[in-house]
Amino acid sequence: MTIKNKYKTIYDPVHGYIKIPLEYCKNIIDTRLFQRLRHIDQTSMKSLYPSGKHDRFTHSLGVFHLCSVAVDNILKNSEFSQIPETQIIILAESIRIAALLHDVGHAPFSHTLENLYQIYADEPLENTLTALFPNSTFKNDIKNLSPQPHELVSSYVSATSFKDIIELLGGDTEFVARSIIGCKYKPNAGEGGLSELNKLKNAFMDILSSKIDVDKLDYILRDTWASGTHNTTIDIERLLGSLKIGEYKGKYRLVWKANAQSVIGSVIDGRNYLYTWIYNHHKVLYEAEIINRAVMRLEKNVSKDGDSLLKKMFSLDVFKTRKTYNGVTAYLPCDADFIYLLKADEENNPYAHEFLARDHRRFPLWKTVAHFKTIYGRKQKFELYNIVEKRNEIISSFAKQHDLADDDIIVLKTSSKMASIANDDVLIEINGQIEELSYLAPSYKGEDEACPFIYLNKDKAYLKDELIDFIKDYIQPRLID
Repeated sequence: MTIKNKYKTIYDPVHGYIKIPLEYCKNIIDTRLFQRLRHIDQTSMKSLYPSGKHDRFTHSLGVFHLCSVAVDNILKNSEFSQIPETQIIILAESIRIAALLHDVGHAPFSHTLENLYQIYADEPLENTLTALFPNSTFKNDIKNLSPQPHELVSSYVSATSFKDIIELLGGDTEFVARSIIGCKYKPNAGEGGLSELNKLKNAFMDILSSKIDVDKLDYILRDTWASGTHNTTIDIERLLGSLKIGEYKGKYRLVWKANAQSVIGSVIDGRNYLYTWIYNHHKVLYEAEIINRAVMRLEKNVSKDGDSLLKKMFSLDVFKTRKTYNGVTAYLPCDADFIYLLKADEENNPYAHEFLARDHRRFPLWKTVAHFKTIYGRKQKFELYNIVEKRNEIISSFAKQHDLADDDIIVLKTSSKMASIANDDVLIEINGQIEELSYLAPSYKGEDEACPFIYLNKDKAYLKDELIDFIKDYIQPRLID
Protein backbone atom coordinates (compact mmCIF):
# COMPACT_ATOMS: atom_id res chain seq x y z
CA MET A 1 0.00 0.00 0.00
CA THR A 2 1.43 3.38 -1.02
CA ILE A 3 1.15 6.44 1.15
CA LYS A 4 -1.40 7.89 -1.31
CA ASN A 5 -3.78 5.15 -0.24
CA LYS A 6 -3.53 6.37 3.35
CA TYR A 7 -5.76 9.18 4.51
CA LYS A 8 -6.39 11.45 7.41
CA THR A 9 -10.08 11.74 8.22
CA ILE A 10 -11.32 15.16 9.30
CA TYR A 11 -14.84 16.05 10.44
CA ASP A 12 -16.15 19.13 8.69
CA PRO A 13 -19.46 20.61 9.96
CA VAL A 14 -20.51 21.38 6.39
CA HIS A 15 -19.55 18.22 4.49
CA GLY A 16 -19.25 15.66 7.27
CA TYR A 17 -16.24 13.34 7.34
CA ILE A 18 -13.74 14.14 4.61
CA LYS A 19 -10.58 12.26 3.70
CA ILE A 20 -7.28 13.89 2.79
CA PRO A 21 -4.25 11.88 1.62
CA LEU A 22 -1.44 11.89 4.19
CA GLU A 23 0.98 13.23 1.57
CA TYR A 24 -1.21 16.31 1.13
CA CYS A 25 -1.36 16.77 4.90
CA LYS A 26 2.38 16.39 5.38
CA ASN A 27 3.58 18.47 2.42
CA ILE A 28 0.91 21.14 2.06
CA ILE A 29 -1.56 21.45 4.93
CA ASP A 30 0.96 21.05 7.76
CA THR A 31 3.16 23.93 6.61
CA ARG A 32 3.47 27.50 7.88
CA LEU A 33 2.23 28.84 4.56
CA PHE A 34 -1.01 26.87 4.64
CA GLN A 35 -1.61 27.05 8.41
CA ARG A 36 -1.58 30.83 8.07
CA LEU A 37 -5.06 30.51 6.56
CA ARG A 38 -6.43 29.53 9.98
CA HIS A 39 -5.94 33.17 10.95
CA ILE A 40 -7.64 34.83 7.97
CA ASP A 41 -11.39 35.25 8.21
CA GLN A 42 -13.35 33.93 5.25
CA THR A 43 -15.61 37.00 5.03
CA SER A 44 -16.46 40.25 6.83
CA MET A 45 -19.91 39.00 7.75
CA LYS A 46 -19.18 38.51 11.46
CA SER A 47 -20.08 42.20 11.82
CA LEU A 48 -23.60 41.08 10.89
CA TYR A 49 -23.59 37.48 12.16
CA PRO A 50 -21.34 37.08 15.24
CA SER A 51 -21.20 33.32 14.62
CA GLY A 52 -19.75 33.83 11.15
CA LYS A 53 -16.11 33.43 12.23
CA HIS A 54 -14.96 30.78 9.79
CA ASP A 55 -11.63 30.97 8.00
CA ARG A 56 -9.86 30.39 4.70
CA PHE A 57 -8.30 27.22 6.10
CA THR A 58 -11.55 25.30 6.52
CA HIS A 59 -12.88 26.69 3.24
CA SER A 60 -9.79 25.39 1.43
CA LEU A 61 -10.25 21.93 2.91
CA GLY A 62 -13.88 22.01 1.83
CA VAL A 63 -13.03 23.01 -1.73
CA PHE A 64 -10.44 20.21 -1.88
CA HIS A 65 -13.05 17.71 -0.69
CA LEU A 66 -15.66 18.80 -3.24
CA CYS A 67 -13.03 18.81 -5.98
CA SER A 68 -12.03 15.25 -5.09
CA VAL A 69 -15.68 14.14 -5.24
CA ALA A 70 -16.13 15.91 -8.58
CA VAL A 71 -12.98 14.35 -10.06
CA ASP A 72 -13.92 10.86 -8.87
CA ASN A 73 -17.32 11.16 -10.55
CA ILE A 74 -15.86 12.58 -13.76
CA LEU A 75 -13.44 9.67 -14.02
CA LYS A 76 -16.27 7.22 -13.38
CA ASN A 77 -18.79 8.81 -15.76
CA SER A 78 -16.54 9.90 -18.67
CA GLU A 79 -14.53 8.34 -21.47
CA PHE A 80 -11.20 9.77 -22.67
CA SER A 81 -10.23 7.50 -25.51
CA GLN A 82 -7.86 10.03 -27.12
CA ILE A 83 -5.90 10.94 -23.97
CA PRO A 84 -3.32 8.62 -22.32
CA GLU A 85 -4.29 7.45 -18.85
CA THR A 86 -1.05 8.86 -17.42
CA GLN A 87 -2.13 12.36 -18.52
CA ILE A 88 -5.57 11.89 -16.97
CA ILE A 89 -3.94 10.99 -13.66
CA ILE A 90 -1.74 14.11 -13.81
CA LEU A 91 -4.76 16.33 -14.48
CA ALA A 92 -6.74 14.73 -11.64
CA GLU A 93 -3.92 15.25 -9.14
CA SER A 94 -3.23 18.79 -10.39
CA ILE A 95 -6.78 20.06 -10.06
CA ARG A 96 -7.03 18.59 -6.55
CA ILE A 97 -3.83 20.40 -5.58
CA ALA A 98 -5.08 23.62 -7.17
CA ALA A 99 -8.32 23.33 -5.17
CA LEU A 100 -6.38 22.95 -1.94
CA LEU A 101 -4.03 25.87 -2.71
CA HIS A 102 -6.48 28.20 -4.45
CA ASP A 103 -6.59 30.66 -1.49
CA VAL A 104 -3.08 30.18 -0.10
CA GLY A 105 -2.09 33.75 -1.03
CA HIS A 106 -5.15 35.48 0.40
CA ALA A 107 -4.51 38.81 2.12
CA PRO A 108 -5.31 39.57 5.75
CA PHE A 109 -9.05 40.30 6.09
CA SER A 110 -9.51 38.45 2.79
CA HIS A 111 -11.03 40.61 0.04
CA THR A 112 -10.95 43.80 2.12
CA LEU A 113 -7.21 44.39 1.66
CA GLU A 114 -6.30 42.26 -1.36
CA ASN A 115 -5.96 45.25 -3.71
CA LEU A 116 -2.90 46.29 -1.68
CA TYR A 117 -1.02 43.41 -3.32
CA GLN A 118 -1.44 45.14 -6.66
CA ILE A 119 -0.97 48.69 -5.33
CA TYR A 120 2.38 47.94 -3.69
CA ALA A 121 3.73 45.52 -6.30
CA ASP A 122 6.90 46.57 -8.13
CA GLU A 123 5.31 45.41 -11.38
CA PRO A 124 1.93 43.98 -12.38
CA LEU A 125 1.30 40.68 -10.63
CA GLU A 126 0.38 39.08 -13.96
CA ASN A 127 3.90 39.75 -15.23
CA THR A 128 5.54 38.37 -12.10
CA LEU A 129 3.47 35.20 -12.32
CA THR A 130 3.83 34.47 -16.02
CA ALA A 131 7.59 35.15 -15.89
CA LEU A 132 7.85 31.86 -13.98
CA PHE A 133 6.88 30.06 -17.20
CA PRO A 134 8.97 31.73 -19.96
CA ASN A 135 8.56 28.88 -22.45
CA SER A 136 4.78 28.74 -22.22
CA THR A 137 1.83 30.64 -23.72
CA PHE A 138 0.78 31.70 -20.21
CA LYS A 139 1.72 35.36 -20.74
CA ASN A 140 -0.40 35.63 -23.87
CA ASP A 141 -3.30 33.53 -22.55
CA ILE A 142 -3.74 35.69 -19.44
CA LYS A 143 -4.42 38.85 -21.46
CA ASN A 144 -7.92 40.29 -20.97
CA LEU A 145 -8.59 37.86 -18.12
CA SER A 146 -8.40 40.32 -15.15
CA PRO A 147 -7.95 37.83 -12.28
CA GLN A 148 -8.31 39.07 -8.72
CA PRO A 149 -5.12 39.96 -6.77
CA HIS A 150 -5.58 37.10 -4.30
CA GLU A 151 -5.87 34.66 -7.19
CA LEU A 152 -2.64 35.91 -8.75
CA VAL A 153 -0.78 35.76 -5.45
CA SER A 154 -2.14 32.28 -4.65
CA SER A 155 -1.07 31.14 -8.10
CA TYR A 156 2.40 32.64 -7.60
CA VAL A 157 2.88 31.11 -4.15
CA SER A 158 1.76 27.72 -5.46
CA ALA A 159 4.18 27.88 -8.40
CA THR A 160 7.14 28.93 -6.24
CA SER A 161 6.91 27.75 -2.64
CA PHE A 162 5.00 24.56 -3.53
CA LYS A 163 6.56 23.77 -6.92
CA ASP A 164 8.61 20.81 -5.69
CA ILE A 165 5.66 19.47 -3.71
CA ILE A 166 3.32 19.71 -6.70
CA GLU A 167 5.73 17.66 -8.78
CA LEU A 168 6.29 15.18 -5.93
CA LEU A 169 2.54 14.61 -5.74
CA GLY A 170 2.38 13.98 -9.46
CA GLY A 171 0.97 17.34 -10.53
CA ASP A 172 1.69 19.89 -13.26
CA THR A 173 2.84 23.20 -11.75
CA GLU A 174 1.77 25.40 -14.64
CA PHE A 175 -1.63 23.77 -14.82
CA VAL A 176 -2.09 24.30 -11.06
CA ALA A 177 -1.15 27.98 -11.44
CA ARG A 178 -3.50 28.43 -14.39
CA SER A 179 -6.38 26.63 -12.66
CA ILE A 180 -6.29 28.95 -9.65
CA ILE A 181 -6.91 31.99 -11.86
CA GLY A 182 -8.93 30.19 -14.52
CA CYS A 183 -6.45 30.96 -17.31
CA LYS A 184 -7.32 28.55 -20.11
CA TYR A 185 -5.04 27.45 -22.90
CA LYS A 186 -5.55 29.27 -26.20
CA PRO A 187 -4.30 28.28 -29.64
CA ASN A 188 -1.27 30.16 -30.93
CA ALA A 189 -1.77 32.21 -34.07
CA GLY A 190 -0.89 30.16 -37.14
CA GLU A 191 -0.73 26.85 -35.25
CA GLY A 192 -4.32 25.72 -35.76
CA GLY A 193 -6.50 24.52 -32.91
CA LEU A 194 -5.67 23.30 -29.44
CA SER A 195 -4.31 19.84 -28.81
CA GLU A 196 -6.69 17.27 -27.34
CA LEU A 197 -4.76 17.41 -24.08
CA ASN A 198 -5.06 21.19 -23.74
CA LYS A 199 -8.77 20.96 -24.54
CA LEU A 200 -9.14 18.51 -21.70
CA LYS A 201 -7.05 20.69 -19.38
CA ASN A 202 -9.48 23.56 -20.01
CA ALA A 203 -12.40 21.33 -19.05
CA PHE A 204 -10.69 20.21 -15.83
CA MET A 205 -10.06 23.88 -14.96
CA ASP A 206 -13.81 24.46 -14.97
CA ILE A 207 -14.11 22.23 -11.91
CA LEU A 208 -12.49 25.04 -9.91
CA SER A 209 -13.37 28.13 -11.93
CA SER A 210 -16.64 28.30 -13.88
CA LYS A 211 -20.30 29.23 -13.54
CA ILE A 212 -20.84 26.33 -11.13
CA ASP A 213 -17.58 25.24 -9.51
CA VAL A 214 -16.42 23.64 -6.27
CA ASP A 215 -15.16 26.94 -4.87
CA LYS A 216 -18.59 28.54 -5.17
CA LEU A 217 -20.32 25.42 -3.90
CA ASP A 218 -18.25 25.38 -0.73
CA TYR A 219 -18.57 29.06 0.12
CA ILE A 220 -22.33 29.03 -0.53
CA LEU A 221 -22.76 26.10 1.86
CA ARG A 222 -20.15 27.25 4.38
CA ASP A 223 -21.23 30.90 4.57
CA THR A 224 -24.84 29.80 4.90
CA TRP A 225 -23.91 27.41 7.72
CA ALA A 226 -21.69 29.92 9.55
CA SER A 227 -24.22 32.73 9.40
CA GLY A 228 -27.16 30.53 10.34
CA THR A 229 -29.28 32.25 7.71
CA HIS A 230 -32.09 30.30 6.05
CA ASN A 231 -30.73 30.05 2.54
CA THR A 232 -31.78 27.47 -0.04
CA THR A 233 -30.48 23.91 0.29
CA ILE A 234 -28.12 22.32 -2.25
CA ASP A 235 -28.03 18.57 -2.82
CA ILE A 236 -24.28 18.22 -3.34
CA GLU A 237 -24.36 14.43 -3.68
CA ARG A 238 -26.93 14.59 -6.48
CA LEU A 239 -25.17 17.48 -8.21
CA LEU A 240 -21.60 16.18 -8.23
CA GLY A 241 -22.73 12.60 -8.75
CA SER A 242 -24.14 13.66 -12.13
CA LEU A 243 -20.92 15.29 -13.37
CA LYS A 244 -18.96 14.15 -16.41
CA ILE A 245 -16.84 15.60 -19.21
CA GLY A 246 -18.15 15.40 -22.76
CA GLU A 247 -17.46 16.87 -26.19
CA TYR A 248 -19.53 19.86 -27.31
CA LYS A 249 -18.84 22.05 -30.35
CA GLY A 250 -15.29 20.79 -30.68
CA LYS A 251 -14.38 21.28 -27.00
CA TYR A 252 -14.29 19.15 -23.88
CA ARG A 253 -16.80 20.58 -21.40
CA LEU A 254 -18.26 19.82 -18.00
CA VAL A 255 -21.65 18.22 -18.47
CA TRP A 256 -24.35 17.56 -15.87
CA LYS A 257 -26.87 14.77 -16.16
CA ALA A 258 -30.51 15.82 -16.47
CA ASN A 259 -31.32 14.90 -12.86
CA ALA A 260 -29.11 17.78 -11.65
CA GLN A 261 -31.19 20.59 -13.19
CA SER A 262 -33.13 21.42 -10.03
CA VAL A 263 -29.93 21.51 -7.97
CA ILE A 264 -28.27 23.87 -10.47
CA GLY A 265 -31.19 26.23 -9.92
CA SER A 266 -30.61 26.01 -6.17
CA VAL A 267 -26.93 26.90 -6.62
CA ILE A 268 -27.80 30.07 -8.52
CA ASP A 269 -30.50 31.03 -6.01
CA GLY A 270 -28.22 30.31 -3.03
CA ARG A 271 -25.34 32.37 -4.38
CA ASN A 272 -27.59 35.32 -5.27
CA TYR A 273 -29.18 35.20 -1.83
CA LEU A 274 -25.79 35.57 -0.15
CA TYR A 275 -24.76 38.50 -2.35
CA THR A 276 -28.08 40.26 -1.86
CA TRP A 277 -28.57 39.83 1.87
CA ILE A 278 -25.11 39.23 3.36
CA TYR A 279 -22.12 40.24 1.22
CA ASN A 280 -23.84 43.49 0.20
CA HIS A 281 -25.43 44.20 3.57
CA HIS A 282 -24.83 47.80 4.63
CA LYS A 283 -23.10 46.74 7.88
CA VAL A 284 -20.77 44.28 6.14
CA LEU A 285 -19.74 46.85 3.53
CA TYR A 286 -19.24 49.54 6.15
CA GLU A 287 -17.05 47.39 8.38
CA ALA A 288 -14.84 46.45 5.42
CA GLU A 289 -14.47 50.11 4.51
CA ILE A 290 -13.50 51.08 8.07
CA ILE A 291 -10.88 48.32 8.17
CA ASN A 292 -9.45 49.57 4.90
CA ARG A 293 -9.36 53.17 6.11
CA ALA A 294 -7.82 52.13 9.42
CA VAL A 295 -5.02 50.29 7.63
CA MET A 296 -4.36 53.19 5.26
CA ARG A 297 -4.23 55.62 8.22
CA LEU A 298 -1.85 53.18 9.93
CA GLU A 299 0.40 53.40 6.88
CA LYS A 300 0.35 57.20 7.07
CA ASN A 301 1.10 57.22 10.79
CA VAL A 302 3.98 54.75 10.93
CA SER A 303 5.71 54.91 7.55
CA LYS A 304 8.54 57.41 7.40
CA ASP A 305 11.10 58.64 4.89
CA GLY A 306 9.54 56.67 2.04
CA ASP A 307 9.88 53.42 3.97
CA SER A 308 6.41 51.91 3.62
CA LEU A 309 5.02 49.40 6.11
CA LEU A 310 2.35 48.20 3.70
CA LYS A 311 4.83 47.76 0.87
CA LYS A 312 6.67 45.27 3.08
CA MET A 313 3.53 43.58 4.40
CA PHE A 314 2.04 43.13 0.91
CA SER A 315 5.21 42.19 -0.90
CA LEU A 316 5.48 38.71 -2.34
CA ASP A 317 8.65 38.38 -0.25
CA VAL A 318 6.53 37.91 2.90
CA PHE A 319 5.77 34.38 1.73
CA LYS A 320 9.47 33.51 1.57
CA THR A 321 11.57 35.48 4.06
CA ARG A 322 11.13 36.98 7.50
CA LYS A 323 11.90 40.71 7.73
CA THR A 324 11.59 43.15 10.62
CA TYR A 325 10.34 46.71 10.17
CA ASN A 326 10.37 49.04 13.21
CA GLY A 327 9.79 46.06 15.44
CA VAL A 328 7.11 44.59 13.16
CA THR A 329 7.73 41.22 11.54
CA ALA A 330 6.71 41.18 7.89
CA TYR A 331 6.26 37.44 7.37
CA LEU A 332 3.12 35.50 6.45
CA PRO A 333 0.81 38.31 7.69
CA CYS A 334 -2.69 37.47 8.87
CA ASP A 335 -5.65 39.26 10.49
CA ALA A 336 -4.06 39.10 13.95
CA ASP A 337 -0.95 41.01 12.81
CA PHE A 338 -3.02 43.96 11.65
CA ILE A 339 -5.27 43.88 14.70
CA TYR A 340 -2.11 44.12 16.83
CA LEU A 341 -0.82 47.05 14.75
CA LEU A 342 -4.16 48.84 14.86
CA LYS A 343 -4.36 48.44 18.64
CA ALA A 344 -0.93 50.06 18.94
CA ASP A 345 -2.04 52.91 16.65
CA GLU A 346 -5.52 53.37 18.12
CA GLU A 347 -4.91 56.69 19.86
CA ASN A 348 -3.83 58.30 16.58
CA ASN A 349 -6.20 56.41 14.32
CA PRO A 350 -9.95 57.06 14.74
CA TYR A 351 -10.79 54.38 12.18
CA ALA A 352 -8.82 51.83 14.21
CA HIS A 353 -10.82 52.73 17.32
CA GLU A 354 -14.08 52.55 15.40
CA PHE A 355 -13.21 49.06 14.15
CA LEU A 356 -11.79 47.69 17.41
CA ALA A 357 -14.61 49.08 19.58
CA ARG A 358 -17.23 48.63 16.86
CA ASP A 359 -18.21 52.19 17.69
CA HIS A 360 -19.72 53.04 14.32
CA ARG A 361 -19.69 56.80 13.79
CA ARG A 362 -21.97 56.85 10.74
CA PHE A 363 -25.36 55.47 9.77
CA PRO A 364 -26.76 54.57 6.33
CA LEU A 365 -29.34 56.83 4.69
CA TRP A 366 -31.09 53.66 3.50
CA LYS A 367 -30.56 50.02 4.40
CA THR A 368 -31.95 48.00 1.49
CA VAL A 369 -32.72 48.27 -2.21
CA ALA A 370 -36.42 48.46 -1.35
CA HIS A 371 -35.75 51.36 1.03
CA PHE A 372 -33.73 53.13 -1.67
CA LYS A 373 -36.55 52.71 -4.21
CA THR A 374 -39.08 53.96 -1.68
CA ILE A 375 -37.08 57.16 -1.26
CA TYR A 376 -36.40 57.84 -4.94
CA GLY A 377 -39.42 56.26 -6.65
CA ARG A 378 -40.23 52.68 -7.61
CA LYS A 379 -41.42 53.25 -11.17
CA GLN A 380 -38.07 54.20 -12.60
CA LYS A 381 -34.87 52.33 -13.23
CA PHE A 382 -31.86 54.23 -11.96
CA GLU A 383 -28.30 54.58 -13.16
CA LEU A 384 -27.37 53.82 -9.57
CA TYR A 385 -23.62 53.85 -9.93
CA ASN A 386 -23.65 57.44 -11.10
CA ILE A 387 -23.79 58.16 -7.37
CA VAL A 388 -20.57 56.20 -6.86
CA GLU A 389 -18.83 57.76 -9.85
CA LYS A 390 -19.71 61.22 -8.52
CA ARG A 391 -18.96 60.39 -4.91
CA ASN A 392 -16.12 62.91 -4.55
CA GLU A 393 -18.26 65.67 -5.99
CA ILE A 394 -21.20 64.77 -3.75
CA ILE A 395 -19.09 64.66 -0.62
CA SER A 396 -17.05 67.80 -1.29
CA SER A 397 -20.04 69.88 -2.43
CA PHE A 398 -22.31 68.96 0.46
CA ALA A 399 -19.48 69.13 2.99
CA LYS A 400 -18.52 72.60 1.80
CA GLN A 401 -22.10 73.85 2.19
CA HIS A 402 -22.33 72.59 5.77
CA ASP A 403 -18.71 72.85 6.94
CA LEU A 404 -18.34 69.07 7.27
CA ALA A 405 -15.23 66.95 7.37
CA ASP A 406 -14.65 64.85 4.26
CA ASP A 407 -15.25 61.61 6.17
CA ASP A 408 -18.55 62.78 7.65
CA ILE A 409 -20.04 61.24 4.51
CA ILE A 410 -18.99 57.89 3.02
CA VAL A 411 -20.28 56.56 -0.30
CA LEU A 412 -19.84 52.83 -0.94
CA LYS A 413 -20.49 50.77 -4.04
CA THR A 414 -22.15 47.40 -3.76
CA SER A 415 -21.12 44.51 -5.94
CA SER A 416 -24.25 42.90 -7.34
CA LYS A 417 -22.56 39.98 -9.13
CA MET A 418 -25.98 38.44 -9.63
CA ALA A 419 -25.53 35.06 -11.27
CA SER A 420 -27.60 33.74 -14.13
CA ILE A 421 -27.13 31.00 -16.69
CA ALA A 422 -27.43 31.73 -20.38
CA ASN A 423 -26.23 30.42 -23.73
CA ASP A 424 -23.81 27.54 -23.13
CA ASP A 425 -22.77 28.45 -19.56
CA VAL A 426 -24.05 25.07 -18.33
CA LEU A 427 -24.52 21.88 -20.36
CA ILE A 428 -27.04 19.15 -19.55
CA GLU A 429 -27.14 15.60 -20.92
CA ILE A 430 -30.69 14.57 -21.81
CA ASN A 431 -31.32 11.17 -23.40
CA GLY A 432 -27.68 10.93 -24.40
CA GLN A 433 -27.68 14.37 -26.06
CA ILE A 434 -25.85 17.42 -24.69
CA GLU A 435 -28.10 20.48 -24.45
CA GLU A 436 -27.58 24.06 -23.27
CA LEU A 437 -29.37 25.00 -20.05
CA SER A 438 -30.83 28.50 -19.81
CA TYR A 439 -31.74 29.49 -16.29
CA LEU A 440 -32.22 32.78 -14.44
CA ALA A 441 -32.97 32.96 -10.74
CA PRO A 442 -36.34 34.74 -10.80
CA SER A 443 -36.04 36.39 -7.39
CA TYR A 444 -32.90 38.38 -8.18
CA LYS A 445 -32.62 40.59 -11.26
CA GLY A 446 -29.00 41.67 -11.51
CA GLU A 447 -28.22 45.33 -10.93
CA ASP A 448 -31.87 46.05 -10.08
CA GLU A 449 -31.17 44.32 -6.77
CA ALA A 450 -28.13 46.40 -5.85
CA CYS A 451 -27.69 50.01 -4.87
CA PRO A 452 -24.92 52.16 -3.42
CA PHE A 453 -24.95 52.99 0.27
CA ILE A 454 -24.32 56.44 1.72
CA TYR A 455 -23.39 56.88 5.37
CA LEU A 456 -23.67 60.12 7.37
CA ASN A 457 -21.95 61.02 10.62
CA LYS A 458 -24.35 60.38 13.51
CA ASP A 459 -23.52 63.84 14.91
CA LYS A 460 -24.87 65.32 11.68
CA ALA A 461 -28.09 63.30 11.61
CA TYR A 462 -30.14 66.50 11.35
CA LEU A 463 -28.82 66.81 7.78
CA LYS A 464 -30.20 63.43 6.66
CA ASP A 465 -33.25 64.68 4.74
CA GLU A 466 -31.31 67.50 3.14
CA LEU A 467 -28.58 65.10 2.00
CA ILE A 468 -31.17 62.71 0.55
CA ASP A 469 -32.65 65.59 -1.47
CA PHE A 470 -29.17 66.73 -2.51
CA ILE A 471 -28.35 63.30 -3.91
CA LYS A 472 -31.37 63.38 -6.24
CA ASP A 473 -29.40 65.58 -8.60
CA TYR A 474 -26.85 62.79 -9.05
CA ILE A 475 -29.33 60.04 -9.92
CA GLN A 476 -30.09 59.59 -13.61
CA PRO A 477 -33.50 57.96 -13.95
CA ARG A 478 -34.87 56.38 -17.09
CA LEU A 479 -38.26 54.82 -17.61
CA ILE A 480 -38.44 51.04 -17.50
CA ASP A 481 -39.09 49.58 -20.95
